[in-house]
Amino acid sequence: MQKGYTPLLKKISEYLQHTRAGFHTPGHQQGKGCLAELRELFGTRALNMDLTEVPGLDNLQAPTGCLKDSQALAARLFGAQATFYLVNGSTVGLQAALLALNPPGGKVLIPRHAHIAVLNGLVLSGGRPVIMPVKVERKWGFPLGVSPRALSTFLSKQEESGEAVRLAVTVQPTYQGIGFNAAKVRQYFAAQGISQIVDEAHGAHLYFQDKYPLSMQREKADLVIQSTHKTLAALTQASMLHVNKEELLEPVGAALHLLQTTSPSYLLMASLDGVQAQMAGDGASLVEQALELAAFLRRELACIPGYEIFSLEQSSRFEPSSGFESFPGASFLSAGADKETDDWAQDDDCYQDPTKVLVSAAGLGLTGWELAEILREKYGVVVELADYYYVLFLITLGHSKEDVEKAIRALREIRKEHWAGGGKRAPLKNLNTACYEKPVDLVLSPRKVYYSMKEELNLHQSVGRICGAPLVIYPPGIPCLWPGQLIEKEQVEYLQWALQNGLQVQGLRPRQKLTVLRNC
Repeated sequence: MQKGYTPLLKKISEYLQHTRAGFHTPGHQQGKGCLAELRELFGTRALNMDLTEVPGLDNLQAPTGCLKDSQALAARLFGAQATFYLVNGSTVGLQAALLALNPPGGKVLIPRHAHIAVLNGLVLSGGRPVIMPVKVERKWGFPLGVSPRALSTFLSKQEESGEAVRLAVTVQPTYQGIGFNAAKVRQYFAAQGISQIVDEAHGAHLYFQDKYPLSMQREKADLVIQSTHKTLAALTQASMLHVNKEELLEPVGAALHLLQTTSPSYLLMASLDGVQAQMAGDGASLVEQALELAAFLRRELACIPGYEIFSLEQSSRFEPSSGFESFPGASFLSAGADKETDDWAQDDDCYQDPTKVLVSAAGLGLTGWELAEILREKYGVVVELADYYYVLFLITLGHSKEDVEKAIRALREIRKEHWAGGGKRAPLKNLNTACYEKPVDLVLSPRKVYYSMKEELNLHQSVGRICGAPLVIYPPGIPCLWPGQLIEKEQVEYLQWALQNGLQVQGLRPRQKLTVLRNC
């Protein structure tokens, strides 16, 4: 096994050199049985590679050959005890991690901005979440995460109340690229004897650079899950789970046996094999290239009036939100919201992954949703994320300078067309998201909610009932209501305010009804 070696791709290539009559799955028989239009779109080579566990191609459930070698190379590359290939995204990795480390009734710290996969993983494990508030950027309206200082304060209170936590899920970095000094976070959990599951879905590339101390895999957190397809070059749905403690190998492997398919896609696994070889050879230079392109995009956009580029240095995360008291329920939602502000203000180890470029056209009178639509429909530029206040440009290994220049030209043209200097439209108002910075108390665990009978009620009828499904408001795109949470009047008023102001609300049933537990 030398540097850049691809054991799975090599075996697939050898297999395809022979003409065989296969009497096995998949049913399309290397594309011959597919719809003609599909064959034309995919091409014969891709369909030929859609194979099964024929002799020589190993078995992901019990690898002994080329898949075992490929995963070992990936583990060596990322400095892990072992690496498991995932063919159902980071979702299955997070859920397997919880199933392995979080027994029924066991407490686990969950930051409020954790992915929905974590909530679903708790349904499987039967764990009891201790939900920690997160700091939210006041102006841009997205979660910044949990600082080490705030984490220490919160867990100390848990210890004092007799609710000690010995397992935590952390998100590093966030979707928008925000994170904390990974070494300090890791040192804290290690000192407290708390096992750590890391959702590093948006940060696989950060392992291959040392300018920004954001990679928890570099710090060998217990379990690290990465969406290899998001910021590296694997196919969509292909991810990795890195195990950094030998005693966790068996329970994690057993959990994956329960959750992963017994018919994994060889296209997905081949792409992971390609990533480990590619990054072993050129990882540092490829990531550096992406960082340079992101810096170029930032410099050029900073010179175009009407746009604002997010930076931590200019963030309004410590400022009170203007106009927050203008809607019902504000006093309730903001109660206790500023308790951790001092912890944040004193913590200067916050960083942003530069490859996540957040751009606001508020100065042009455009929401992020409107800007994204214009970019897509008129200029053929598609962004990663659009929210009320901004769009997110994701710069990856696959981008060229020409790609970035196309985006810059489009934004310049949009500025000419929508410049608000003539007073046509006012800049957007700030949003207040203080409600996400207060604790969440659950009446029932996610598993109990899942197995409970449910019904749908109008918003005003849901007060005093137990929430039966997560309800998310964009921004900031994290649950406003968790399953198992008691719904209060002020929260319903907040939902109504969000709907009236055009914010996107995910989780409402038709005719703006909430899912609640029946007879509860």
